[in-house]
Amino acid sequence: MKSKFYYLATVLFLTLFSGVNAQDWQIRGTVIDGYDAWGDGPSLTDEGDGTFSYTGDFKAGEFKVTDGSSWLGGPIELGDNWQATGGDNIVVSEGNYTLMFNPTASEIKLIANSVTETNWTDVPVELVGGAVSVDNSNAEPDANSGWNWGNVLAANNSGMPIVSGSQYTWSWDATILEIEGFKIRIKDATMPVNGNGSVFDIGFSGVDASVSSANIEDNGGNIYNTVKGAYNITLTIDAADTDKKTIVITNHSSALGFAKISNTEFNIYPSPIVSSATIEYTLTDKSNVNISVFNVVGKLMKSQYLQNQNIGIHKVKFEAFANYPKGIYFVKLSANNNVSVKKIIVK
Repeated sequence: MKSKFYYLATVLFLTLFSGVNAQDWQIRGTVIDGYDAWGDGPSLTDEGDGTFSYTGDFKAGEFKVTDGSSWLGGPIELGDNWQATGGDNIVVSEGNYTLMFNPTASEIKLIANSVTETNWTDVPVELVGGAVSVDNSNAEPDANSGWNWGNVLAANNSGMPIVSGSQYTWSWDATILEIEGFKIRIKDATMPVNGNGSVFDIGFSGVDASVSSANIEDNGGNIYNTVKGAYNITLTIDAADTDKKTIVITNHSSALGFAKISNTEFNIYPSPIVSSATIEYTLTDKSNVNISVFNVVGKLMKSQYLQNQNIGIHKVKFEAFANYPKGIYFVKLSANNNVSVKKIIVK
């Protein structure tokens, strides 16, 4: 007959040699200095309520939580909310974080205590996919052996962003899209300064559908265009908001209320604009003139109506640009039922 001592010893043995391994959750990846990447990592602290935690400095990189057999990751958004774990690595920028983990529920929360902002200034970005039409003069076949998916088209300004504080904006103006899918990705695997060490590609999950064209749909995570035509596309990354990425896609001719562009010519200078600009136009008939400024998502910023303008050259000075965030805008000039539109950059 086995004694009480035998059973106590058995429980103690199982606790020491079985239970420890099951509860030894670690961070494995490239984010913690002093550890062997995916082969070793710091242990999470058992909080005694079924959850585990870790607070410390992370390098830009990727990680998962593991007990040596189960590997739990993301994608995970930063914030004080529990989120279900997934199969992807969790990607972070450099900073100090608190990680909470609930193995029973397979949930993680990741709180950024302080984050070093990513510098995207020198990162070129491009469209890629079957929707990128060869009608675009700069479109090229996708030479990436890992993708091989239609064509690529660099953003304006050789793919580089317009920078306004922590906001980085890439744009593609009047881009012809076929009825097909596409994504937006970093060109040539360029890494941002202080970045998360990964080359991103963004599909429909990044699209702000509330202000984008109704022709844009989700197709297996890709951005899918249902009507061939010209579109204005912008990607904004907010480095102050953990590199949040937002895509807006509008119909080039109608989303901003533009009529078909005609031969009403006008010029805007200087270019780029810092605070004020002069709009110069020529009228061949006496007419009323309306000048409007829109941002890239179609919001009217300013409008000026000029009555009974005579034939000849006219100049109108706009002072309001000093109050606008840096970025891309559109100026629409209407006269005698003719409409012309020009893109401007405010720096």
